[in-house]
Amino acid sequence: SAKANYRTLGTKYGADVQKIAKVIAESSASHLVGLVRGDGQAVISDGTNSWTIEHDDLVITETPKLGWTVASHGGESVALDLDLTPQLISAGQVREVIRFLQEGRKNEGFNISDRIRVRWNSNPDVASSIYGAMTHIKSEVLALELTQDEKMQFGDNEFGLSATLIKAD
Repeated sequence: SAKANYRTLGTKYGADVQKIAKVIAESSASHLVGLVRGDGQAVISDGTNSWTIEHDDLVITETPKLGWTVASHGGESVALDLDLTPQLISAGQVREVIRFLQEGRKNEGFNISDRIRVRWNSNPDVASSIYGAMTHIKSEVLALELTQDEKMQFGDNEFGLSATLIKAD
């Protein structure tokens, strides 16, 4: 939405500020904001009078659609869709599995180049993510084997992930 900035408009146009505010309120906010952001100014008219307004002459409010967020700076705006798709959730789980295994490598005192064998177990949705990214995970943690052991108890973390890391020969 765009509203008149009475302070700047009053300084420029004095008594016409109410007329200008009415024209701004009746204008398409997205069109008006697009003009001032693109060209640095816009010419508005009430049919009798015309005025040139600039970005500072508007109070611009951006309200994102439900499930989106918007950030603006320097006349540029970015909108992000905050919906978590199954693919994004899975990618996040894979990232957490890799972090968990890398932390395990560190805690075990393995050298950065040591190859390992991993036995693991987790809740079913994380297991599905692991199976979907098995090659990537093995590459990231230098694992020769990444084997699910359903006899292992689930871990005491949000993913139920537990793992045993063994240095490969």
